[in-house]
Amino acid sequence: MASVRPAQLPEVMQEVQAVLAWAEAHSPGPRGPLDEGGAWDADQQVQTDGEWTTVTLTFTGPWEWGEALVARFAPAP
Repeated sequence: MASVRPAQLPEVMQEVQAVLAWAEAHSPGPRGPLDEGGAWDADQQVQTDGEWTTVTLTFTGPWEWGEALVARFAPAP
């Protein structure tokens, strides 16, 4: 989740696309709702309130795959 002003929104959306591209490339199976046979899914929400835009990206899927995704995009220590 990120809340940004308009000037930062393109950068945040690029990061969202990078994360989604990684998820697709390292997919544990078909994308779709888990209760409909999907192995993983993602939900992207964008909401604007005044000068702030909040972008939320939520994933569902296998624990190990989620851990690998987090590790890939975690800031370096």
